[in-house]
Amino acid sequence: SLSRVKTAKPKTQVAFFSPFRPAASGISDYSGDILPFLAQYFDIDLYHDQYIPDARLSNKFFPCTEFEERIKVQDYDAIIYQMGNSHFHCYMYSHLMKYAGITILHDYHMGDMIHEMTSHRPELGFTLLSELEHSYGRERAIEIITMFQTGKLHLADFSSAGIHINRRIFTRSLGVALKSQWACNDAIKKFSRDNDCIFYTPTLAPQDFYTDTKTSQVRQKLNIPDDSLLICAFGFIHPHKRVLESLQAFHKYTIEKNHSACFIFVGEGIS
Repeated sequence: SLSRVKTAKPKTQVAFFSPFRPAASGISDYSGDILPFLAQYFDIDLYHDQYIPDARLSNKFFPCTEFEERIKVQDYDAIIYQMGNSHFHCYMYSHLMKYAGITILHDYHMGDMIHEMTSHRPELGFTLLSELEHSYGRERAIEIITMFQTGKLHLADFSSAGIHINRRIFTRSLGVALKSQWACNDAIKKFSRDNDCIFYTPTLAPQDFYTDTKTSQVRQKLNIPDDSLLICAFGFIHPHKRVLESLQAFHKYTIEKNHSACFIFVGEGIS
């Protein structure tokens, strides 16, 4: 009798757009952390912008400019965009308009990235005015852009004013995962007619996050009391990261709830 030979089930083919190390982006670190786990289940092609990524992450890196040629012979089951609010994501915003996929939205506000496209990537075909109009309509878009151009509203204040300029992502994506529960709730309220697949996915700490050094020793070195609640914000320190708003919220918390809490920004400042 013939014996049955088990054949391995082909892995799902995925095109994965993201910044990658050494790009100075928290999302590049995030992608680097999760890729080894995703590779257990998916066959992943990694698409990047105009720089050379760290080859130790994968042997399947491709410039984003090759994507349109590759899809003529490569049948992807899914396209994943790791989207954030910085210049590292301009190219993938443009690709999303042509090739719908699943967007992991790390930042809810997209104003800085769109302003970057307006100022430095005109070949991509998007402007601050065009994206404001798509999100808020012609009349409101002209009102916002006029305040911006006359200095009555600064780019760093857009998010506080509720001007997130992110609707295009929801109208073009097959599904959107958000890294903030608040952002997810707001997106469902505002964009459920544009997209019926909006969900929340928390970011977990990598396995190598922990250290053998005792917490008490670290606190002593940094002059932090052992009984003090410690809250840290990791990443670039910049007004666009809502540094002042974070401090104001923390100040209110310490007055009302915990007088001994400490807030620490961990990262480098950018101009």
